[in-house]
Order: sequence, then C-alpha cells, then structure tokens
Amino acid sequence: RLLADSLPMLVWTSDADGHRNYFNRSWVEFTGRDVENELGDGWICSVHPEDVERSMHTYRDALAARRGFELEYRLRRHDGMFRTLLARGVPRMSPAGIFEGFVGACVDVTELNEAQLIAQDANRAKSEFLANMSHEIRTPLTAILGYCDILRDDGIIERAPPRRIETIDTIRRAGEHLLSIINDILDHSKIEARKHETELIETPLPRILMEVDSLMRPRVASGSVQLRTYLETPAPDRIISDPTRLRQILVNLVGNAAKFTEHGSIEMSARVNRSETGAQLLLAVRDTGPGMTPEQSAGLFRPFTQADSSVTRKHERTGLGPTICRRLARLMGGDVRLDYSRPGEGTRFVVELPLVETPDSQLIVDLASCSKEREAVSEAAPARISGRILLAEDGDDNRRLITFHLVNAGADVEVAENEQVDLEMLEAAWRSERPFDLLLTDMQMPVMDGYTLAKTVRARALDIPIVALTAHAMTEDRRKCLDAGCNDYASKPIDKLALLKTCQRWIECGH
Repeated sequence: RLLADSLPMLVWTSDADGHRNYFNRSWVEFTGRDVENELGDGWICSVHPEDVERSMHTYRDALAARRGFELEYRLRRHDGMFRTLLARGVPRMSPAGIFEGFVGACVDVTELNEAQLIAQDANRAKSEFLANMSHEIRTPLTAILGYCDILRDDGIIERAPPRRIETIDTIRRAGEHLLSIINDILDHSKIEARKHETELIETPLPRILMEVDSLMRPRVASGSVQLRTYLETPAPDRIISDPTRLRQILVNLVGNAAKFTEHGSIEMSARVNRSETGAQLLLAVRDTGPGMTPEQSAGLFRPFTQADSSVTRKHERTGLGPTICRRLARLMGGDVRLDYSRPGEGTRFVVELPLVETPDSQLIVDLASCSKEREAVSEAAPARISGRILLAEDGDDNRRLITFHLVNAGADVEVAENEQVDLEMLEAAWRSERPFDLLLTDMQMPVMDGYTLAKTVRARALDIPIVALTAHAMTEDRRKCLDAGCNDYASKPIDKLALLKTCQRWIECGH
C-alpha cells in the first residue's frame, strides 16, 4: 500500500465479484471524493455517462473470463473536468490458483491523445501539401518535357545548329532532375507515413534488368565510363516480386553510382543463392568511383544526408536514394546493404530479396540470349490509335500537347475544357448514336473534378472506358481513380508511348 500510494498513477483492486475494495492516494486526490464513496461500485458515478455502458461491458466480460483487460474511458476529476484514462487490469490469483479479483492501474492520457490528434492533423496537412505541390510541379513538367520531345522529334531538327539541340537537351535534363527530386521526396514521405504499398506479382527478371540497362545506359555510358549488366549465376526468368519497386531500386542505385563515377565502369549483376533456409536473389551494383571512408559510410542510410556535403552541391541530389532503396527492399521482405566502399577502390551495393519462382519459370544462363527482347524494350514503336477520344484537360499547354500526341497517332480527338462540358458532350454523342470510344480526363478540374465525373458517368450507365490523368502522386491515386469508376490511370508528366498504348488497349477492349 505504501508503494501504491507513492505512485503517480491511479491504482485499485477488486474482490472476486469485481467490486472495488481499494483505491490508492492518487485516485482519491484525482477524484476529490472520499474513498468510502468510491468502494464497491461507487466509483462508476464519476465515469462519463457516454462511457459507462461500454466500460462496464468490457469489465464484466473480463471478470467472467478471469482474464486481463485494457480500455479507455473518461473519469471526472476533482475540478469537474473529464479526463481520459487508459486502464489496465490483471487477474490476482491465490497460491491455489483461485481467482481473487483484479489489480489495476489507470494513467491519464488526455494530453497524449490530444498530441496524437495534433500530430495526425499535421501529418494529414503535410500529405495534402505534398500532394498539391506534386500537382503544381508535375503539371508544368508535363509541358516542359513533352514539348522538348516534340522539338527533338521534329524532322527538321537534324538541320538545326548543334547549340539548339544542346539547349533542348539541357532543358530536358533539368526537367528530369526536377522530377527526380519531387519523386524522391514523395517516396520518402509515403514510406514515412506507411502509405507505400508493394504488389507481389509475376515479374520478368531479365526484362527488368534490360529495362534498367536501356534506361541508364545513355546517362552512364561514355568514353570514360562503361555500363555492364550480366548474370553471375543461372537465374529464373520469372519470379514473384514487385516489378515497379524492383526497377526503382536498381535505377536509383545505378544512378547513384553514375553520379560519383567519372572513370572506369559500373556493373549491375544478379545471382541466386540457394540454401537449406531458402533461396535468395542478390542484385549488385558496383562502381569504380572514389569510394567512401568508414565515417562517410556510417551516415549513408540516413535520409537527407550525403557522405560529403560538396556532393550535394555538385550533383544536386536530395540524399534520399540509398534510404528509399533500403526501405522499399524491406517492404518487399528483403534489404539493401553496403557490401563495401573504400577510398580509391569504389563502392558495391547489394540488394537481397527472397526468391520466389513462378511454377513455369525457366533458368537462363546469360542475358545475351535475350538480345532481341532488349531491342524490343529500347526500340518499341509508338502505338497507333484508331477511335474517337474525348479529352478533358483545363490546362492549355497540356491540352495541346496531349492532343498533338493522340492526333499524331491517328486518333480523332475532341476537347472539353471542364468536366461539366465533358459530360454534356458524352451524352450528346451517345444520343446521336456516334459515341466516343474513350474518355481521357484530368482528375483536378474546375466546375466538376474528374472523380465526380467518373462516378456520374457510371451512375448514368454510359458504357465508355475512362483513363484518368493526374499529377497527384502521394496517396495511392490509382486506387482512388479506380474506385471512382475509371478503368486505368496515367500520371503526369505523361509518358507518350505508355499513354498511347493505354488508350489503344482500352479502345480495343471497349469494342
């Protein structure tokens, strides 16, 4: 009792029938009532009326089952204010194993709960801010990168002065850099908020390796740096993994190696380790860059940290690459580790993932046998589109850009400046028995947003495929679009080839 009276928490005990038979000094000081008034079931009169039934139900269930319990309820303090208490009770047994009642304690968690609500509100505000910033940055980036591609693809560009071509490429590189920064920050924020999800599906391992090689080769390979991709051991051609996250990890690691390596080589390799405990897929990225000291390596996986601050200025990076890679790999049940890094000898990262092969997978011994697939990946021809598309996009620049790509691919395109006009045009086309084959709509529009439009179209039973365009990339946008009634989703900045293929696929599905 002396110990209980000295504790800052509210302590109590009960008899075998659940009636309270002891309260410590903290309880009496908290309620301001005489202890005689609290004994038995007298304490219940201080419980908030809205919490009595729920609290007593939990308490009686625990009493009947002779088991411990935990619950939150509001108790009136001596000043008349109700405070939220977290209560825990455990059974008290005799040496013979007979239940003699409960011993319990209560802690005032009012401030803690309020702090949690404030933190949740702040986190929600941060997520909304990042989502809006994503939209504000990605929307103009669609125009910047898209019009750079149009200038680059223009037939007369071959006769342009070299300085003009260099200027176009500089604009595109700057746009891609800005996009990589916003992607890194959004990825880190989603992981911190536990909103990043993985998708374990059939994944073509050779194709992933070749796609990364094809994507990174123009950025890496030069007269003084060579990129090599190979298999160290035979590996299955198809595994169960998350292809998007796997590709993202490798692109990030190879890109990280490229920014430090000015001479020599970068190698990306894959190997399979089999043991009694299971099989592992090991993906390594090695470079011949300057390497790091042990002190520099120690801070490598801390977010927004660079081994050398001058690197941030020179390469204009966020310091999130290794952190994101490790966290994505851990979401997939694996890890990313620094195998070694020594000054003057380079660096080697290893991605460790559990290996789950598909039932029909086949072993491949090298990537050279997939050279035709490599060419198909790097030289895929733009899709041709045959059909009528209704495009809803309120931004003039992006509307002209997307229309240009669709018309160039053969589509018949009509444009609506907002979703209300879009809906009217859909219904008019339906009544005239000349319906559109596809609705391509931005999701953040004036008058009526794209989510409302999609729901309205489905509610009115207009049978048309809907592809959503959105620059939001923060809170599982694909699911939100699909839940609203869209068939598919494309994020900004627009990937021209992917957009054309998506449109053609859904037009074919609708016929």
